[in-house]
Amino acid sequence: MNSAHFHLMLVHIPVILVPFGGVLLLISIWRKSEVTRSVALGTFAIAAVFAGAAYLLGEGAEEMVEDVAGVVKSAIDLHEDSAAVALWATIVLGILSIAHFGLVRIRPNVAQSLIVPLVILSLASAGSLAYTAQQGGMIRH
Repeated sequence: MNSAHFHLMLVHIPVILVPFGGVLLLISIWRKSEVTRSVALGTFAIAAVFAGAAYLLGEGAEEMVEDVAGVVKSAIDLHEDSAAVALWATIVLGILSIAHFGLVRIRPNVAQSLIVPLVILSLASAGSLAYTAQQGGMIRH
């Protein structure tokens, strides 16, 4: 296994986890379930970790495939640019999710006020991750 393989394996995890967490967060709002909300927020935090790992492995993956026949360098550049946006959106989502865990005990009103921004940010993160994944698929296809 090399960094390109690890990048491809890890990159799919946040692409799946963020929309899954978003659905869970919406369900938690609808059902007023603190447990479901906690699972959703934990899912976002885990997705942020995997997004960071996938991003860090991206440079090594680029070095391995940039000279392979059929690989389009401009597609790599577009994928890399969109990955930076997706990474930051997902990291902010993860940080706010972790902050919510702490705030719910000491400042419940502040924690509650984070829910709508978390829903919006989860949609933005999911969209940017999907776009980044689509750009990644264009590198060799």
